[in-house]
Amino acid sequence: MPFINGALQCGPVKVRDGGCPEYGTLFIRKIEGVSEATCATSCRSEGSCAGFVLSKSTAPDCYLLRAGCTQGGNLNQFAYYDFKSCSCSNSPCKNGAACTEVGFGVQCKCTGGWEGETCSERYCPKENGYCLRSNGRDQNSGVVKKNSLDGNTLERQDSCLEQCRTYPGATGCEEIWSQGNRGCYVHTQDVARGNGRSKHSCWIFGKCQDMVSNGGHFCPKEAGYCITGSGRDQNSGVVKMNNIDGDTQHAQAECLRICQAHPGATGCEVIWSQGNRGCYVHTREVARGNGRSRHSCWVFSSCIQSN
Repeated sequence: MPFINGALQCGPVKVRDGGCPEYGTLFIRKIEGVSEATCATSCRSEGSCAGFVLSKSTAPDCYLLRAGCTQGGNLNQFAYYDFKSCSCSNSPCKNGAACTEVGFGVQCKCTGGWEGETCSERYCPKENGYCLRSNGRDQNSGVVKKNSLDGNTLERQDSCLEQCRTYPGATGCEEIWSQGNRGCYVHTQDVARGNGRSKHSCWIFGKCQDMVSNGGHFCPKEAGYCITGSGRDQNSGVVKMNNIDGDTQHAQAECLRICQAHPGATGCEVIWSQGNRGCYVHTREVARGNGRSRHSCWVFSSCIQSN
């Protein structure tokens, strides 16, 4: 049997391979042929029980355990539950997320652009297409394939993104479906944006961030001034809202607020420390920021609704 480790994950928790000789001091008792619910109730009634192990059989055996290290075993034959990590009283949900105890675990309701099981990961906007380098060319170097599954469902895409996030040195993530090279790929070299192709999704980890909230929406901020899908500066349909330097959080939040309130707004841009400083609202097509310094761009089609 594996490690009962107090991790933040709930339900069947991730466990450590191997074991240690303290198993005998951690084992409380065995209950034969009981359901998961009965095993959980029995553990909760024991003052010293921190979790339980349930065999995956027709009439499963239940092992009540204290927190700590147990001897190794076949991880495919057992399910492991850790109640220390499955209580809102231990504050598993981060960054202001609401915590709810559900069944044998907790659910964290993320806000403020945070993501992940415990709301500790920054929001990463998903772009259509495969991932391109900064110079606009396809990035085929430093790519590692994680699986060959079709990525045309939200569940598959979430799983792919999670695998990419945990890969050492990852710079981005790509998901492909309905073609021969389908699957999940992690990038480890320069990637800058998606190219808009169908049957592909791209996440650029350099764009992951805490998003500014306004009116129940969270909008990712991109470096540079706002450009069109073809890569050209968007100078049509632009309205200047003020001439305040936009190099502070307050000035940027205020600029975003007044842009969002403007009828027909498609995006927002703020500039600082140069002659054309100020806040500008876009009313025609904008697709992304171009990375220039002293500019920030919000593309409203990339904003998401708060839960």
